[in-house]
Amino acid sequence: MKSFLSDLLEWTELLAAFDAARFAAASETLRRAGIQFRTRTETFGHGTRRGGTLSALGEKPEYSTQYRILVKKTELSAARMALQGRQLGD
Repeated sequence: MKSFLSDLLEWTELLAAFDAARFAAASETLRRAGIQFRTRTETFGHGTRRGGTLSALGEKPEYSTQYRILVKKTELSAARMALQGRQLGD
């Protein structure tokens, strides 16, 4: 049985973006290419932004969530090529 650490070390970051549309397009491209991937999101926004508190003053909502795509290290080249519109063997 694989350990958590060995599983974690098999994956590497392919894309990190704040643009949800770019994230969705990249995910769909990888899905169509048959490349296994994982996603992670991280929220940096203040939880009370909608409440109008002073602590949220100046915050840019478009930069409050970061989207990340991870692929297996062995598939990194194929994933990069798929995102560039090419496939292996072209």
